[in-house]
Amino acid sequence: MNTSPQGLYVSREQMNQKTRLLIKRKVQQKFALFLFTMLALFGLPVVITGYIVISNIVYNLQDQIFTQELTTIHNTINKAHQVLESAGVSSLQAYVSQAQEKVLVQLARDYPKSTQVNVFVLDENKQLLLHPTLPKQSALDTTYVNDMLSQKTGSMQYLLNGVEYYAVFQWNSDWHWLIVLFISKDALFAERSFYLNTVLAASISVLIAVILLSYFLTAGISNQIQLILNYLKEIESGKLQLPPLPSSQDELGMIQAGVNTMLSQVASANQAMLAEIKQRQQAEQELRDSEAYWHLLFEESLSGLVLHRLSDGQLVDANPAYLKIIGYSKEALLTRKNDFLDITLPACLQADYAQLKILKQTGRYGPYEKVYLHSSGQQVFVRLSGLIIKRGGESLIWSNVADISDLKASERALRKAINEAEQAQFAAETANRAKSTFLANMSHELRTPLNGILGYTQILQRDEHISTKQREGVEIIQRSGEYLLTLINDILDLSKVEAGRIDLYCTTFGFVHFLDEITGLFEMRAEQKGIAFIYEPLSQLPSGVYADEKRLRQVLINLLGNAVKFTEHGGVSLKVGLVQNQTFKEGDTIDVRFQIEDTGVGVASHELERIFLPFQQVGDIRHKTEGTGLGLSITKSLIELMGGHMEVRSVPHQGSCFWFVLPLTTAPFLVKDSAPEAMPVIRGYEGERRHVLIVDDKLENRSVLTNLLTPLGFSLSEACNGEEALLCLEHTLPDLILTDLVMPVMDGFEFTRHIRQSPRFQQIPVIAVSASVFDYHQLESEAAGCNAFISKPVHFGALLELIQNQLDLQWTYGATLVEMLPTHGHSTQQISDSNSLETMIGPSPQEAKQLYELVMMGDIAGIIKRADDLQQQNPALMPFLQHLIGLARRFDEDALSTLLEPYLTQ
Repeated sequence: MNTSPQGLYVSREQMNQKTRLLIKRKVQQKFALFLFTMLALFGLPVVITGYIVISNIVYNLQDQIFTQELTTIHNTINKAHQVLESAGVSSLQAYVSQAQEKVLVQLARDYPKSTQVNVFVLDENKQLLLHPTLPKQSALDTTYVNDMLSQKTGSMQYLLNGVEYYAVFQWNSDWHWLIVLFISKDALFAERSFYLNTVLAASISVLIAVILLSYFLTAGISNQIQLILNYLKEIESGKLQLPPLPSSQDELGMIQAGVNTMLSQVASANQAMLAEIKQRQQAEQELRDSEAYWHLLFEESLSGLVLHRLSDGQLVDANPAYLKIIGYSKEALLTRKNDFLDITLPACLQADYAQLKILKQTGRYGPYEKVYLHSSGQQVFVRLSGLIIKRGGESLIWSNVADISDLKASERALRKAINEAEQAQFAAETANRAKSTFLANMSHELRTPLNGILGYTQILQRDEHISTKQREGVEIIQRSGEYLLTLINDILDLSKVEAGRIDLYCTTFGFVHFLDEITGLFEMRAEQKGIAFIYEPLSQLPSGVYADEKRLRQVLINLLGNAVKFTEHGGVSLKVGLVQNQTFKEGDTIDVRFQIEDTGVGVASHELERIFLPFQQVGDIRHKTEGTGLGLSITKSLIELMGGHMEVRSVPHQGSCFWFVLPLTTAPFLVKDSAPEAMPVIRGYEGERRHVLIVDDKLENRSVLTNLLTPLGFSLSEACNGEEALLCLEHTLPDLILTDLVMPVMDGFEFTRHIRQSPRFQQIPVIAVSASVFDYHQLESEAAGCNAFISKPVHFGALLELIQNQLDLQWTYGATLVEMLPTHGHSTQQISDSNSLETMIGPSPQEAKQLYELVMMGDIAGIIKRADDLQQQNPALMPFLQHLIGLARRFDEDALSTLLEPYLTQ
């Protein structure tokens, strides 16, 4: 229903016209009466009295006019209220509020801020509904407002911010409004002065006429009066650029001065009005420019911009970017051919309603994502945000719509790539775990029979009754088993490197002495092949360093071994020096470069990457028959683990050059004393007989330990798993337990935990004997309660040392292994008595270098085999070689090095 029909409100122009006609009639009546009085009295006192009377009359008339105008406004409001009541909607707050808002808008338009007479409206709670300067809904709690609310209807004068105002007010009981019509006192008196001045001018004119008639003034006075009148006519016609009237000291001169003043004021007011007009024109132009700029931004924005009415959701405006997103024309949307539901998927409606609720509560919504349905049927992913704006008194929803379809496609592609990568990573980890499990199982399964093989070779080597030929066969078995163990260790080393579980064990060792040992070893190998070997230190090297000697030796032996192996002509060189030739002190970290060059077969450039892969061999087929192909892969990994990097260059049939740089910490080094040359064989121990429980699921493993320990005087009992071992403990309390870790029914970990939880058994020492060489198994055994750990194949000497430490035994000794060897009719004792080391015939330098090379490689079986060969070639070397074999069987590498060093340079 339309609550604001035409004619409901009286315009400001109509009210002003009525006011002017009323004033005109009242002034004409009073002015005629005044003129009549003036003509009747013909005197200046009458004029003065008339001036005062007219002043009061105009003042009262102004009050009446304001009151009448206020009454007109009040009637207009009542008329609007009556229209609503007659329409039956007075109880519908929405329509009442709409009518009230339109009345307020009409009043604001009828009484703009620029006019002298202003109006403001407030409710019974002193909240402003309309004010020319103050914001709407602000509270106006002042003394004069309280007085107006208490009086309801009337007029008053009040002072506000140093300005005195005159106000006429009236209370509207229908809408509970207080309507106030106010004007500043200056403006009020200016208007009153206009009429009074007019009356005064008329009075003066009448007085002049009376004076002319009464005193017959001269023609000059008449001319002056005519001049003034003509001047006033010119001003009335709009001509303001006039020269000032001549002034004099008489009454006419005063009138002329007043006219001049009036002319000046009118000119100033005219200039001000022109300036205001110009300012308004400029503001209007700026507004037009601003609207044009806004329209340009709206139309050219790359983001979709759209306006909807808040009341019904109807589209008001949309830019080309938004229309491109949805695929419809603006005309189609404006005519409601395609509404909101045409471009919104049903699945998104709930989220839209939730955002609309947020918008109504907070004035903003989003950002949130949804899917539009394009006119072509395609789905478009968008991100929306917006707020409520006001335009022309109407609430609109301003929305920013960004097309994120490409972003969503990228996210889907990224998620797919991440899923594929995670699946690939999971597959790789699964494969790696399977490989690790396989290697652990393979190591365990291979070490178990090796434990039997190498265990019985140690038992047979201690047998005094086997022949030399049998002993040689045992040594062959031992060498083969140790070689197989080396292959297993290489594979496990590679597995540990790949899994990142290999650790470095750094110690202080003599760096120069270490390099001399390495070069001495490969000088002999090169000499055997008939090629040259050159060691060249490129700078001053530290005497000692802190590093992992075993791993560094493994790296250099592997690289130099390959260089000698694949070189048939020419030679091999080892160059060692600092990357930056500088002085250093103890504790400094220096970068040392190792470079190995050869003149061998070389490697093609396309095969260089493959040489570092596990189980890969490249080059001539003749050089692929030896080795596993693990050496370079492990070497590269070890160098990187030690903080270095390795590079290579190679030319087929010309040779290769490998070099790597390692950070090494300098340290002092003292040469260790030589170990004793011979150790007697343990034959038993002092004190009461000790009982040992052996727990292992493999019969051959238990048999090895039984045959090793029984000859030493230990009493033994056996169990095939942890559960059976617990039953044994109930009958016999052992002094020591040797247990495997991986067993059926109950493994060694659980068995040890049971022992440690029992007060009766918890003090029994437990040594873990395991075929696993992984560090975490050793750590788990320690966590379960094992006192020590030894890996299979069991080295008899290491096992006896652990038993001695756990039981605090004192060993008894017998003859050495050397003494047990057959000597072709010469006893060891005879040799010892008749030949001291000083009188023994030693090997030649070449033979000594071959033996020394084997010592540096740790090849005990190779040393014994080479010593046997030399005995057959030169029987005179037998006493020396028998002593050498005895040291080799005790694995005393330091004593072997000390024994051979004097013969290297003879």
